[in-house]
Amino acid sequence: MVFGGGGPNKKRFNSVNILDWTSKEWIEIEPKENENAPWERTYHAAELVYPYLIVYGGEGIADMDDLWIFNFLTLSWTEVPIDKENKSRPCARRFHSSALVGNEFFIIAGCHGKYRPLNDVYSIDLSPLLETGNVEALEWKERKFKSSAFLTRWGQSSC
Repeated sequence: MVFGGGGPNKKRFNSVNILDWTSKEWIEIEPKENENAPWERTYHAAELVYPYLIVYGGEGIADMDDLWIFNFLTLSWTEVPIDKENKSRPCARRFHSSALVGNEFFIIAGCHGKYRPLNDVYSIDLSPLLETGNVEALEWKERKFKSSAFLTRWGQSSC
């Protein structure tokens, strides 16, 4: 499965592409006309928690701080409403990484603006989504760790 990314001449994508292992053919799922869907983007992070694809941030016309969920059963997108006044949420970023631990989706470091490296970690508990399909109850938490200065980086991978 592949979401987003970039191509020649700075083209960006917001389609979901799935490999059919039986036929060895790629199936492209583009947002439906007039569907609320994420902007085309590169340098984002994503995790698969079937039947959902969780996508955060990246770079489009600027660094992004949005959280989107693609439902493979309905083939539709939902933007998670995040209170922009909430201080406990990740800033817009690109070149960050993500990890899934249990039902918790983590965003790790990355960079913002003119390659200002970040060293923070945020997580969001996906349990309300997985149990009821409810995105309204999803809420970011900043995760504080001792000795996290080593995280001041971008472009890394996580698992």
